[in-house]
Amino acid sequence: MVLQSSLVQNALFVTPKNQRNMLTLGKLFQAMGIAIVGIGFISNFPELINWKSALLGIVLFSIGWSVERYFVK
Repeated sequence: MVLQSSLVQNALFVTPKNQRNMLTLGKLFQAMGIAIVGIGFISNFPELINWKSALLGIVLFSIGWSVERYFVK
């Protein structure tokens, strides 16, 4: 006899129908994070990158990576 929890049905909320949209959203966040870090580095070139730009880029990239890693696959 196999018992199934009531949470198992609701555990997979990323269906194949919207999996492509979630992957696109994750890649978009990753691209925005890399772009912000790159622009922040180029705009402050003789000095180091501004810490606000670096932090914002890392946060956006991390959000995109976690969406791709944990929600899509």
